[in-house]
Amino acid sequence: EPLSPEKATLLGPCLVIPRELSGVSCRLLDVVLRDGFGPDAVMRLAAELASELASPAADPIVACRGRRRWVPDFQPIRLDGGTAGGAGLRPGGAYLITGGTGGIGLALAELLAREAGARLALVGRSGLPPRETWDLRLAAGVDDRVARRIAKVRVIEEAGGEVMVLAADVADPVAMREALRQVRERFGPLRGVIHAAGTAAGGLIALRTEEEVRGTLGAKVAGTLILAELLRDEPLDFLLLCSSLSSILGGVGQADYCAANAFLDAFAVHSAAVDGPPVLAVNWDTWKDVGMAVEVEAPAAVRRQREQHLRNALTEAEGVEAFRRILTHPRPRLAVSTQHLPSLIAWARRPASPEEELQAPPPAAGPTGRAGLRHAYAPPRNETEEVLTGIWQEVLGVEQVGVHDSFPDLGGHSLLAMRVTAKVQNRFGVHLPLRAVLESPTVAQLAVALVEEMARKVGGAGEADLIESLANLSDEDAEALLTAADPPSKRS
Repeated sequence: EPLSPEKATLLGPCLVIPRELSGVSCRLLDVVLRDGFGPDAVMRLAAELASELASPAADPIVACRGRRRWVPDFQPIRLDGGTAGGAGLRPGGAYLITGGTGGIGLALAELLAREAGARLALVGRSGLPPRETWDLRLAAGVDDRVARRIAKVRVIEEAGGEVMVLAADVADPVAMREALRQVRERFGPLRGVIHAAGTAAGGLIALRTEEEVRGTLGAKVAGTLILAELLRDEPLDFLLLCSSLSSILGGVGQADYCAANAFLDAFAVHSAAVDGPPVLAVNWDTWKDVGMAVEVEAPAAVRRQREQHLRNALTEAEGVEAFRRILTHPRPRLAVSTQHLPSLIAWARRPASPEEELQAPPPAAGPTGRAGLRHAYAPPRNETEEVLTGIWQEVLGVEQVGVHDSFPDLGGHSLLAMRVTAKVQNRFGVHLPLRAVLESPTVAQLAVALVEEMARKVGGAGEADLIESLANLSDEDAEALLTAADPPSKRS
């Protein structure tokens, strides 16, 4: 049936919101309202939707079609290996790789060079320094990202590839049109395109700005649409879209990234029903040695969780071999997973509070004492501050937290702030916005924010709720709460 790939982006928040917001479940119900739907058909559809909403959220994605109920499913498939010719690679063919100076782009470029002597256009937002500076930079012995990319390009050229590196943002149609003009001028018609460009997400929904989300969606959503338009008349053998297992599994901090990759998946399936070159979407597992999951900076606790995850990741050799086999047996969509995918899906969709989702030992690099902190130790002055310091000590792994110590100075970051808010809600029965921890970065300030939030709750609370709220506070904080509460009659 006709698809609307842009609507697939709804999968991002649908899969991630339950992982980040305690007590919230999400479902995406896909329905079609056809012309001529009579009252009986509308009532049947309404009853079906009501039944879905009233049932436990076992299936987060459901498509309702008449009397049938569809849910996504994945079946294993074995792909035999093949030669370069069997993979559809043309000897000396011209190939474009967006995200071409990234780890995965360079790894795939080396395969094209070795097996087909390919002429390669590597497009990245920042490109590389002028070629005449490469020898000097490598001779300097600096082991940074740019030097490693230059060295990899040299390896690709030694393997038989001809390489041109271009700086262009794939989400900028003017820049991409000019880049393609230069590629065609040097190499002639393209034979294949690998769209590996992307921006790694890594932020909780409550903290993401519109600008950040647009940046994540830009390369994969806008970039894909721009490529499809600019390459409409190109005699391509394939357009391969590098998606991710995140569009299937979701994950904390991945809402916009999951959405962007879900678009790629739907776009490939949609393209199979229209004229044009074969479009393939590959839901890649994490690559162990290269790629955004390895290169992106992260707090210590997140890095340690990432290292644990990378133990099951694809090696570069495995990823390249999977790519070869996918080109040999092209299909609109394939997922590459080193583990049993249905089990991963079941684990990702298990009921879990945000605190359980982020259970991890304190950061190994975090402080355990008070060395290096800006303030002398100040003890809690009331029961509320005492409870909050206990929560911080547990979450941060710090032996002694003073009420004027800064959360970031103690090794705190947004994911640990999420654990703090979950514990505060369990202890006080009040939901603090995530920004409260980050914008009130000391226990003393957070206690004030907590009191103010409880005041708002008391303002609309009944007598029993009021008593329950006050029971958790010291006399000092209870007085502050009642002073802030409205209407005045409640204070008496």
